[in-house]
Amino acid sequence: QDIPPENNETFEFGTKWDLLQNRLSVRGSVFRTEKSNARETNPTNTLEVVDGGVQRVDGFELALSGHLTKEWQVFASYDYLASEVVSSKFFPRAVGRPLNNVPHNTFSLWTTYELPLNLEVGGGLNVVSSRTANTATLGATTIPERVGGYWTLNAMVKYKLSHRISMQANVYNLT
Repeated sequence: QDIPPENNETFEFGTKWDLLQNRLSVRGSVFRTEKSNARETNPTNTLEVVDGGVQRVDGFELALSGHLTKEWQVFASYDYLASEVVSSKFFPRAVGRPLNNVPHNTFSLWTTYELPLNLEVGGGLNVVSSRTANTATLGATTIPERVGGYWTLNAMVKYKLSHRISMQANVYNLT
């Protein structure tokens, strides 16, 4: 279809600090991303995609990575996202509501530990809060459909064959 491309404009301010003699890095940022010419599907003709309006996400991120000891490494991050439909051609009730599939909160933690005999084990947790599933339903109702939050637990084991070659097995979503 002959429509203009989506445009994104992002503003971000961040910082990074190296601590504990450069063994641990802490970083943070605040940002805003605004999309103009955001795509919408015409509700009366689902084959037609049009320039539907403007969408915005404001947020911040905090992250930590590094070695707590020579053998123990950790990575952690938290993100907060406040999204909204700024304008919409076909779904005026969606204006001011959150964007589809953009959770307010996400958290991730991953840690590994080097054992003797060239073995390394690790595990992690991912947490995602609930989010709007479909703002298009706002054309018929005033309450958006929501998808519940979830968390996953993952693990890995690695064997180093040499300095450059290793074998690793991962298990995802242990729960």
